[in-house]
Amino acid sequence: MVFRVRLRPSRRALPAGDVLVGVEWAGLNYKDALVLAGQGNLVKAYPHVGGIDFAGRVVESRDGRYHPGQAVVLTGWRVGETRWGGFAQRARVDAGMLVPLPKRFSTRHDARHCRARRDASHQPHPGRGLPAIRR
Repeated sequence: MVFRVRLRPSRRALPAGDVLVGVEWAGLNYKDALVLAGQGNLVKAYPHVGGIDFAGRVVESRDGRYHPGQAVVLTGWRVGETRWGGFAQRARVDAGMLVPLPKRFSTRHDARHCRARRDASHQPHPGRGLPAIRR
């Protein structure tokens, strides 16, 4: 199943955060399906942008750990539920929610094959694969 996502909220409409990410790929998982179907009571406020997992490149950052053009991934943190998620062309998030992608992985690879999860050391490691959506 392929979705074409065309949401492009203005920068002023985006929620607060340290890092603006240009979303390249977004995973579609069970919680996303619940949100899209209006089930699960996961979204508490509208308007809302779903997308719990996404990968992309930093557009701008107020945090020294990230720089424009850097590949990053975000999964979890209730993004796509209580915060706007990755089913848009841009997402603004807190820097602590992001994981830098190793150079050996592309954003597409991460979104499709290597769902980053944070373990006790907050390092990404392989997880179950997800369907990916190209923005």
